[in-house]
Amino acid sequence: MKHSRKKFKFSMGLGFAEEKEMKMLSNMAAKGWIFYKFKGLGYKFKKGESQDLVYNLDSMKISGEDKSEYLEVFKAAGWDYVCSVGDSIHFFSAKTGTLPIYSDKHTKQERNIRTIKDTLKAAGYIILFSIILLLAQHILKGIFKNHIVNKILFLVTAFCIGYAAMLVICVLFIRFKKRKI
Repeated sequence: MKHSRKKFKFSMGLGFAEEKEMKMLSNMAAKGWIFYKFKGLGYKFKKGESQDLVYNLDSMKISGEDKSEYLEVFKAAGWDYVCSVGDSIHFFSAKTGTLPIYSDKHTKQERNIRTIKDTLKAAGYIILFSIILLLAQHILKGIFKNHIVNKILFLVTAFCIGYAAMLVICVLFIRFKKRKI
């Protein structure tokens, strides 16, 4: 029987279970499954040597030439770049015992504030898009006698509103978590 050299695990949601997720990545590395990419809704691993690693992430919107300098700062502190989700969430790994990326209350709060602002901005765009879809649905209701277009617009709008609500709930959770720090 051929064993796969790659594995996928769904994320529980970084806004809700970041510490658990980072611990899970460390446990997978100890079993020889090395995290190399965040894709879609989860983590991709490839089979390798068992490693004693800790994982951490940073949420900083950065790209282009600035990203090289940004990654060098982490490298100098002992953290190896793993991957990024877009240009805002960056995963790092290091040998166990390396000082954490966020070791004090102030920097944790700064990161949480950045995350909250980015999430609320995304939710705002989605809500704006939902309003435009609702207006389009209202306007097109009289034009299209075929209700399929209206049903599709309704479903897309409902999805957008649900997604925006999820983002707002995530922000509330992060704010609650921030108070505990």
